[in-house]
Order: sequence, then C-alpha cells, then structure tokens
Amino acid sequence: MDTLVNDDESLIASSANLAKLPAGQYSVELWQTTDTGVVVYPSNGQAIITLMPSIN
Repeated sequence: MDTLVNDDESLIASSANLAKLPAGQYSVELWQTTDTGVVVYPSNGQAIITLMPSIN
C-alpha cells in the first residue's frame, strides 16, 4: 500500500490504508523510491506495528 511522506520525512498514515486489516501485529518495511533507486527501511530486519480493534 502506498504511504505519503512529509517534508521532515515523517509518514502520513491514514486509517483508510489499514481499514481492511484485522487487529494484530504486522511486520512492516518502508520502501522509498528515490532518483537513484529504492531504499528499504529498516535496513536490517523489519519493524513491528500493532493494530488494535476499533471501539466503534
């Protein structure tokens, strides 16, 4: 899924990007396309995010 990045390099996260995923833990990578190629973050391993169930 595409995610936008602010000028200060922070991510613009939208709940719409995650709405169809069930609650749980996910391993994630950020792939940034640059003029010289693709950079993957983190460079070693993966980051973990936890999605909590909605209270609605």
